Amino acid sequence: MLFLASLLLVYGVSPLVPAQPSDERAGGGTADHVHAAAQRMDHGDTILITLEIDPGYHVNANPASEEYLIPTNVVFAGPKPDRVGYPPAIRFKPEFSPKPINVYDGNVVITASFAPGILDRSAHLAIMITAQACTDNICLPPADIPLRLNFLPIR
Repeated sequence: MLFLASLLLVYGVSPLVPAQPSDERAGGGTADHVHAAAQRMDHGDTILITLEIDPGYHVNANPASEEYLIPTNVVFAGPKPDRVGYPPAIRFKPEFSPKPINVYDGNVVITASFAPGILDRSAHLAIMITAQACTDNICLPPADIPLRLNFLPIR
């Protein structure tokens, strides 16, 4: 968590906007274990999407290691980014696989870079994160975690 706070201070970003989980079932959906927030970097052309994954859980990296695994994915409604940068994966050996897979755990930051000025013409940005939380021996159903990032456009 300290690393994430330091990273955010270095980039001079504004406070996080919390996600609204799409899976309201008590005690156990993916959205109960994967918490997301997004922020724009100081009126720049980059959005940081932060995932906090609960201890003992991981999500599949993007790209996923195997065709049958669901990768963590970010999709935007409205302005589309020129590039979405996913962090490097961690190799993890789950009980269900004979070989290690690529995952994210702990706190990870996904970056989305937009064409210069495109975010200045928008009042908000809708983001959907698809993820599937797993432990070393079970996977929960995947979830879509919506985010809405509001900011004042520069005119």
